[in-house]
Amino acid sequence: MKGALIKSMLSDLKSRLKKPAFYVTLFSCLLALAGLIFYELEGKTQYNSNKLADAVVYGLIAGMAFLVLSMLLGHRWLHYGAALAMLYALLEYVINEINFWTNWIIATDPVAPAVLQQYFLITGLILLATVGAFIAAHSARKAYYQGKEAK
Repeated sequence: MKGALIKSMLSDLKSRLKKPAFYVTLFSCLLALAGLIFYELEGKTQYNSNKLADAVVYGLIAGMAFLVLSMLLGHRWLHYGAALAMLYALLEYVINEINFWTNWIIATDPVAPAVLQQYFLITGLILLATVGAFIAAHSARKAYYQGKEAK
């Protein structure tokens, strides 16, 4: 019984390796991991009282977990969970760093170029991971309905 289940899962995984949604999901997961690492290393500044936001960290971890599960199990609804978790992390990041963004837009105090690059790098990585998760969700949905129509 276990052997048949494992063989079935491996054959499903091999078929998913041939689809572009798998690679978009993998790329999104890697971007989220990079965003999380950079946030952990460089996220503490004077603009956020030298604290990391737990919601951002947990949102990215949940999004990556959903992405990994969607790659292994192939359930398309896991893509949507990942996309929503990453969107939540992105919004929480922007909300928690609102002091920096307003300071940069209004230009009340000069912002060091290194700090500016760090914020744009973290924001860009989380944003690209979120967009990738949504694209993977759309690709998985499209592939699911195309497979249903073929049958």
